Amino acid sequence: MQRLLGRLEDTPPRKSPVPAKVREIKVLEEVVVRFAGTLRKGVLENIWFESIRHGCRVHVLSAKEGDGFYRRVILSGTERATALVAAQFIRAHDSLIIGTPSDESIIPLVASRAALHASRAEPDGSPVIRKIWDDSSLGDDLSSSSHRRPPIKSVADFATYIGRLTNDYSPTGQSGNESTQPYKQASSVIGRHAIASRLVAEFQREANAKYLSSAALNQALEYLVQVDQLKQARMVFSKAEHVVTTHTFNILLEAAAKRRDLRGFERLLRAMFQSRIRPTGKTWMALLTALVNPNVKARLIKEMAERGHLKDPNIVRGALQMTIHDSLFLHLEGGGDIITFISLIAKTFGANWFTPPLLGQMFQATSDLRDHRAAGQLLEYCLDRKFIINDSILHSVLGMCHNNSFATAHFTLRCMGSPTFKMTPRLFERVFFIFYKTRKLNACRVLWQYACLTDCLTVAMKHAVRNDLTHPVPLTEAAPPGKWGRIFPFLVSKVILGVNPTFELEESIKEDLPPEFHENPLRYFTDEHMYTDRDSQDPFSVRLAWALLNHDIQAGQNSVPLYSLPIMLEAATALDREWGTKPKSLEWALQNAINVPVAHVLY
Repeated sequence: MQRLLGRLEDTPPRKSPVPAKVREIKVLEEVVVRFAGTLRKGVLENIWFESIRHGCRVHVLSAKEGDGFYRRVILSGTERATALVAAQFIRAHDSLIIGTPSDESIIPLVASRAALHASRAEPDGSPVIRKIWDDSSLGDDLSSSSHRRPPIKSVADFATYIGRLTNDYSPTGQSGNESTQPYKQASSVIGRHAIASRLVAEFQREANAKYLSSAALNQALEYLVQVDQLKQARMVFSKAEHVVTTHTFNILLEAAAKRRDLRGFERLLRAMFQSRIRPTGKTWMALLTALVNPNVKARLIKEMAERGHLKDPNIVRGALQMTIHDSLFLHLEGGGDIITFISLIAKTFGANWFTPPLLGQMFQATSDLRDHRAAGQLLEYCLDRKFIINDSILHSVLGMCHNNSFATAHFTLRCMGSPTFKMTPRLFERVFFIFYKTRKLNACRVLWQYACLTDCLTVAMKHAVRNDLTHPVPLTEAAPPGKWGRIFPFLVSKVILGVNPTFELEESIKEDLPPEFHENPLRYFTDEHMYTDRDSQDPFSVRLAWALLNHDIQAGQNSVPLYSLPIMLEAATALDREWGTKPKSLEWALQNAINVPVAHVLY
């Protein structure tokens, strides 16, 4: 397929078998909109036919090929037909420049003050309410007779209607302004089929044949492939093959590439070859998406560079995003290092492409290889050059730190050294559970309390601590204090709680507590009554546990830490390293666990 695509690019465009008069004019974008309709893809090339005399082919080149504010329009046909169509464009252009209202001028929703005075003076004056705002779509049921189909009398009418169909019936009910915004999953299968059937019906309607355009076709195809209505997409395509452009094929090629449909991809390339439609950088990108083998991808990237397609920043960004992971993986697996790889990328593509998504792919490659050294080198490189470090990068690195708490602490602390990094609730949860599984009590305590102080506590963290807090400690586990690993699950929650102990607990909870625990209700869970052979949790313990959790949350909202999280987390991991596997008891841990200084704040 790579050779076929290369031959396709080297093939000159097909010449018309019938000599035609070709005329080029330049008109403003607003004039093009008046003839072609308003669509999201209006900046791309557009083709339609004007049924004047023997017909005239109108080819509006893309905005990139325009001349400033003007779009280049190529007219092909007989001399008389091209002259008449050119006159229409020029007339519309002149009327726009001098401000002459068009025949289809829009009536304002609210009349002017002068018009209102005139309407009051004349008994039969114009009504005050002349239109209504309508946020509803074209009709909730496309198959019903109540569906409001506007009259279609021009190319612009047809394109605008297709645009409204695809936008109004997009699942969110909102039209997208960005070319990269995908259609989300439609709200129902019935709705998707109804829209697809309506689009097919409009393109198959004989009365609409003279109003078909590339813009309308591309808008319909883009919608259909995004909602997986591929059969209908082929039907629409077959009815408008005379107005296809490179973008039309790119839509279908990208859909085939995402499905890894190589046979369909090859058929489309052969159809492009027969139509003599030359590929663009996005066509090569579609082929890159379809490939799996990293070596084949590398050869394709090399040919794209030789053909000059990597001069487009969007193409470079997409190519790197699709290949950087595999390339770095193979490079590191072969014994290379991060600095050499980055130098190679900078030499090939330039040094300005290390965006957060790209860095995330690179960190993911180091994580897949469990290469701590490479991940550390890459992180230091990013910090030295002040690259953006976000939470997704740390998530990628944590994938290789399953049971390595000190590696987790190292990478977390280094990421915190970036001013752009911010701990999210999901990150707090993930780092917390790594320390929990590796029995690092002080790090768990610091993370829990800072999660409360920064409103980042997650449901999973709360439930884990609540379950451990109320779980009875088996008598067989309570006796030998040296079995740290076996008593840790019954110990951790009793030590990590306690944000700002000066913050008062609710009186309703204290009333049910024995007097000896009023001073420190957490001691209730360390008392001898918790060491039992029973498996169930008594209701009061559960209620008290939730009260203590809510106490920490409320105390966190009314307190501020005196030291930053990196300082306290580093101190906690150092203390956990000192504790090691020394024999410990619950009382010993309560007395020696790290303290998180906070200050009470009155709002």
